Amino acid sequence: MGCEVCLPSVKGYTVYFAENESAKTLNDYFQNSPEESWNFINNRMFWVKEPVFFDLIDYAQAHFESQ
Repeated sequence: MGCEVCLPSVKGYTVYFAENESAKTLNDYFQNSPEESWNFINNRMFWVKEPVFFDLIDYAQAHFESQ
């Protein structure tokens, strides 16, 4: 037994695309990540491990305009 600091573990996130956006547009992006690090749930949702999620956020911030 231990705390999160003593026994760190990788967490995952479920990401939802609103309106008419499709999670499948990220298929090419995820091809560079190990298969166990991500999974499409359906056209609007995907699950991704924490390190890949944070890399994706950095990529999106650098390449997309905020609205």
